[in-house]
Parts: sequence; structure tokens; C-alpha cells
Amino acid sequence: MNKAASLYLDVLRLAAALVVFIVHASYLLPGGMPALWFVSGLGGEAVTVFFVLSGFVIAHVVRTREFRAADYLASRFARLYSVVLPALLVTVVLDCAGAALAPGEYAASMEHGAWGIGASLLFANELWFAAIRPLSNTPFWSLGYEFWYYMIYAAARYVPGRRSKCIAVLVLCMICGPKILLLMPVWLFGVAAYAVTCRRRLGQPAALVLAAATTGGLYLLATSGAKAAWRELTIAALGPVAPALGPSSHVLYSCAFGLLATLHVVGMMALAPVLGRVWHACEHPVRIMSAYTFAIYLFHYPILKFFAVAIAPAGLGMLQVPVVVVATLGMIAALGSLSDRFKPVLKRSFGRGLEGLARACMRRGSDAGDAIEHGKHVTIRGGR
Repeated sequence: MNKAASLYLDVLRLAAALVVFIVHASYLLPGGMPALWFVSGLGGEAVTVFFVLSGFVIAHVVRTREFRAADYLASRFARLYSVVLPALLVTVVLDCAGAALAPGEYAASMEHGAWGIGASLLFANELWFAAIRPLSNTPFWSLGYEFWYYMIYAAARYVPGRRSKCIAVLVLCMICGPKILLLMPVWLFGVAAYAVTCRRRLGQPAALVLAAATTGGLYLLATSGAKAAWRELTIAALGPVAPALGPSSHVLYSCAFGLLATLHVVGMMALAPVLGRVWHACEHPVRIMSAYTFAIYLFHYPILKFFAVAIAPAGLGMLQVPVVVVATLGMIAALGSLSDRFKPVLKRSFGRGLEGLARACMRRGSDAGDAIEHGKHVTIRGGR
């Protein structure tokens, strides 16, 4: 992946993370963020973009460097847990502190208690029809989807033998349940986008038309009212089970938005070398800020909620929103830097553990084979 294409992906994922941040800041802070009203309802769309980008990036790393299952799994676990572990710890600490200051604000967040933390640690928070939140950290739901997309893709990519591969994928799908699988096509759109950009490069005129048309299409779709209307169609079609689908009840809209976003990525990847000359001046700050996208996504909600509660008695008036936003972003930057240092340690630990497990399995398989061969030998001798 060339530098210009990589920079475009960084811009896109940073924009998606900031949209989610703005949506929740508008909801949690008194008075909201009226100057940014035009993105205040696009949280679900931003997560859809994350799914597309996730599939694209995973397809890239599998093709270019993570050729073994152990490397792939170690990278995924390290990437996830380097932020998930501190994010859940911060959520527990801040929610307990916030509940002491304003119990009413946190009453609903405590519904699942310790079980919510445990289920989130195991990414079991969205299996089948579950909707378990780790205290106030509501954005965590998407990781309960994405983790299983990683695992299903790994089974399809690394498990040897067609029959074994199909069984592994089927077992993982049965564990996930319908809710997670309904949005998997959005993630697979990203995988398909990577395959298309590798095999065929659009000409710049065609790429410009595609990028412009899909930008307009995304805007029209987001402002058309289709999201609510199509959800009603889904509920009518699926009946009583539909309300239990949570975010997946928007499956029709998410797939349509995800497909347009995917085509936009395909067009922009072809234009990236041209636009890279324009973006060159902002490359350094974009690289720095985009490194915190995962941290922004997982840390922001409990921090925003706590600061909104803790600073409210100070009576800052119009200054309250900027003070809370700056304090939240500063804390995310500090926590994100610590998490990033934690990742290589986790990757080495997971790598050693997976290598040890693989060797143990191979040794057990070898011992079983030797036992079978020995049994055959004894039988033949006995027969003589």
C-alpha cells in the first residue's frame, strides 16, 4: 500500500472516530455541540465506515505480512486488548467515581455490573440476542461484532482443508448468532474493496466520477430518512425477533451505506496518488492523530460522561463544553500513548502462547500417530 493510499485511510478512520466523539458529546453535554449539528446523527454511519475499513485493512495485512495463523491472531489480540483492558479499567474507575457524585446519572449504566465487564473481555457481549454493555461504555458494542469477524475470517483463511475450514466457519457462525452475522456483509465489503484495488486500478477520470458520485450518494442516503423507514420494513419482516437485533435492525440501511462507502474507498484509492501531493503538508499531524482512533473510540464515552458530571457543579456556563471536550481529548491522548506502548508486550506474549499451543498440538498429534503405527505393528506381528 503506497503512502498516499495509507494516508487517505488514516484520514477516513480519524474522521469516523471524531464523528462518533461528536455524536456522544452532543448527547452528553448540556447544550450539545450545535456548531457541528450536521454530524450529530451519524454515529451508526461512522461505525459502518469502521467495519468497511476494518475488512480492508485485515485483507491487506493477511496478504502482505501475516501469513501464519499465529501471527494473525497475536496481532489481533494485541491490537484489541492493548486498548480494551485499559478502557474497561478506566470505565470501572470513572463510573464508580461518577456514580458517587451523581447516582441518578449512572443508574442505568450499572444494569449488567461485573457481568458486563466479563462479557466484554471475552467479546461475548453481543452473541445471539445479547446486548450487554460494560457499564457506561456503550460504544463497546461494535467490538462484540468485529472480533468475531476477525475469527471467522481467520478460520476461512488459515484452517487447512476444505472440510475442516467449512466446519470451523460454521461453528463460529453458530457461536455468533444471527445478529452479528447480519452485519458481516458490511465488513466483507471492505475485504472485497481491497481485492478490487489490488487486481485492477481505475483510471483517474473513472475514479473521480466514482468518488464524487458515491460522496453524493452517501449524503443523500444519510439525509433521506431511509434509515428509519428501512428499519420498519425489517421489523415488519422479522416480527418479534427484530427488536432484539439492536444495531442489526438497521441491516438494510447499513448494507446500502456500507456498499456506497466501499465504492467510495475504491475510487479514492485510485485517486490517492494524485491527492497525496495535496495531503503531503498535513501528513505528519494526520499520522499522529490517526494513531489514536481506536483509543478515541473506546475511551471517550466514560471520560466524557464523568467530566460532564464532575465539572457541572463548577458553573462554567458556556465554557463547560469546551473545557470538557479539551479535558477528554487530553486524557484520551495520555491513555492512548500508554496503550500503544503496551501493545508490543502483548503481541510477544500472545505470540509465544500461540506458538507453544501449536507445538503442543503438533506433539500430541505426532504421539497419537506413533501410537496408531505401533498398534498396527503389534497387530501385524500378532497375526504372524
